[in-house]
Amino acid sequence: MSHGPVVCGVDFSDRSRSALAAAIAFAARLKAPVLAVSAIDELLAHAADAQYGPGQLIADTRRDLEAFVSGSAAKVGVAVDVRVATGPAAKVICEAADAAHATCIVVGSRGHGPAKRFWFGSTTSRVLVSTKVPVLAVSGAPDVTTDAAPLAFDHIVCGVDFQPPSRAAAERAATLGRDLKVPVTLVTGVASPAGPPSVRDAIRATAADLSDRAKTQLDQLAAALPGPPATRVMIGGAADVLLDAVEGSGRALLVVGIGGGTTHRPGSTATKLLTHGGVPVLAVPARG
Repeated sequence: MSHGPVVCGVDFSDRSRSALAAAIAFAARLKAPVLAVSAIDELLAHAADAQYGPGQLIADTRRDLEAFVSGSAAKVGVAVDVRVATGPAAKVICEAADAAHATCIVVGSRGHGPAKRFWFGSTTSRVLVSTKVPVLAVSGAPDVTTDAAPLAFDHIVCGVDFQPPSRAAAERAATLGRDLKVPVTLVTGVASPAGPPSVRDAIRATAADLSDRAKTQLDQLAAALPGPPATRVMIGGAADVLLDAVEGSGRALLVVGIGGGTTHRPGSTATKLLTHGGVPVLAVPARG
């Protein structure tokens, strides 16, 4: 199956260089091209047009962008195209991804402390809210000449809560697993009912019943997907069980759904997973 380009926004910072390296590494696995996108502030563009001539700043930025991306991609044989446009960065990136029918947009962390958590800048946050294509959030700077972490995942874990965003995520995870020939596991969390010790047996029976029902639903969903994926029901909150599942499955890619309704804004579970920083996370927006 052919894949659309992997899109990466570039502002020429070290952070965008790391994100670009991740985009190239992911594209190499997919045998897909990379589209590097750079945005120019509209006021700056108007001022530059007046001083240096129409289009000169865009031409200069395009030349700089081509130089910025050329070396890394050539090492692994990934084709890279570039696009420079004026406007807010998130808008330029999302429009480029839509027009190119992109496989995903790659974003990097703004930096992480001892807790190894992502800190997203305003552009990344706006991309997550506005995007119609999946967003791959990564930390660190992989060596694109080796298949190094964090892109050397050998398993895909997908969170499912049976809402439309997570169903879209499950379909994307299963398709990606098929194309990359890596196993996929759909995981759902079941909250254990709370109660006093005197009703402990009833609580256990209720939890078992909820787990059985969730397993049936999960198996039905998996049966309709490529693979089909394995399924797993775990007791606990959604974010916690997914992180536990990832930690127990080796080097994993975590796939989650975002949005629903009139917005793609990540919910509390997706936000916790996206900011965890320990594993790469593919955030898949709800359709439409």
